[in-house]
Amino acid sequence: MLRQLGTTLVFEARGRGLADITRPVVEWTTRSGMQDGLLTLFVRHTSASLLVQENADPEVRRDLDRFFERLVPDGDPLFRHRDEGDDDMPAHVRSALTAVHLSIPLANRRLTLGQWQGIYLWEHRLRAHRREVGCISSANERDLRMKPALKIASYNVNGVNGRLPRLLEWLRETSPDVVCLQEIKTDDTKFPARAIEEAGYGAIWHGQRSHHGTAILAKGETPEEIRRGLPGDPDDKQARYVQAKVKGLIVASVYLPNGNPVPSPNFNYKLRWFERFIGQASELHASGDPVVLAGDLNVVPTDFDIYNPGWWRFDAVMQSEARDAYKRLLSQGWIDSARDLHPRERMYTYWVNEKAFREKRGMRLDFLLLSAPLQKRAVAAGVDSEYRGREKPSDHAPLWVSLQASAKSGASTGRHAE
Repeated sequence: MLRQLGTTLVFEARGRGLADITRPVVEWTTRSGMQDGLLTLFVRHTSASLLVQENADPEVRRDLDRFFERLVPDGDPLFRHRDEGDDDMPAHVRSALTAVHLSIPLANRRLTLGQWQGIYLWEHRLRAHRREVGCISSANERDLRMKPALKIASYNVNGVNGRLPRLLEWLRETSPDVVCLQEIKTDDTKFPARAIEEAGYGAIWHGQRSHHGTAILAKGETPEEIRRGLPGDPDDKQARYVQAKVKGLIVASVYLPNGNPVPSPNFNYKLRWFERFIGQASELHASGDPVVLAGDLNVVPTDFDIYNPGWWRFDAVMQSEARDAYKRLLSQGWIDSARDLHPRERMYTYWVNEKAFREKRGMRLDFLLLSAPLQKRAVAAGVDSEYRGREKPSDHAPLWVSLQASAKSGASTGRHAE
């Protein structure tokens, strides 16, 4: 039996231009527990519109604005309706020429948007306005009784203090339940625990001054630490691994060494570290617990996971030894959640610079690997690539997976280790 489910989202449009509203729409869709159907969005105003558009290069949106400025100029003497200024009637015409509603298919609890598509509210007035967007979707009666999905995310922040505004912005706008951070690049005394707590998240972290470092955040609770650092090399002091029990899962935040140049001691260290990680992962998978391995593994698994494999063929992330190690890791039974749910979609998580991002020249270096008990619970996965285009961003974008709630609760925590 199908029922309709609806809400109204409110946005503060800052003036003429396109505002990305994808994340609030996706969050409402995911949290509502809807399965399959058709999501309809409707803007309740005559001076604004909705559209699906390019989400990487902002010049696309600016070009659209410039085109409409030429097509429907403010103050055109043709128009008599000027009750609210010279931009009043042109705003109505712009709205009439575009769309005030959108219909987007919903499949397996996710909107079927491509990686480079975003949902935009297009404000046509010059000054700021508050705009309401109605959201209506069909939902299976059974789905409405289910608990909301659990959203697990991973984010290489490339310096947690320097990127703190971006991190807090992303937490506020996307509301993940568990977050694994990499490259926090701070010692334990300078981790921004208070700011993260004020955002609603408890945290544990394994820091190192200026380099590396990992952390795990959890909404409304503090993760219970199990291990920091990998076993197998007591002389290895690099902060690249932390593991915790959180929200009924075992979660590990992982930052595998980059390994450049090739050949070098750095590359040899990368391969040794990878082997130790494979050993730890084997123990975790054999436990039978629901486990998520999250992080930047500094490997491009296949040529499909990079825009141009030839240009990067000498880089450590492309070497056959690293790719083979990743294959052996998956052979233990781990599920690459993004590739499992999107087998034919190019999904990048890293871009070397802003120009590469605008030109979609990226690679997939970050992963959320699920143990076998979680495979059937994974209902949606994606990359929040638009955050790579924000002001002073990380060179990575966050990735996430949504898991159906489980009837079982808890997981064995294992032994705490240093």
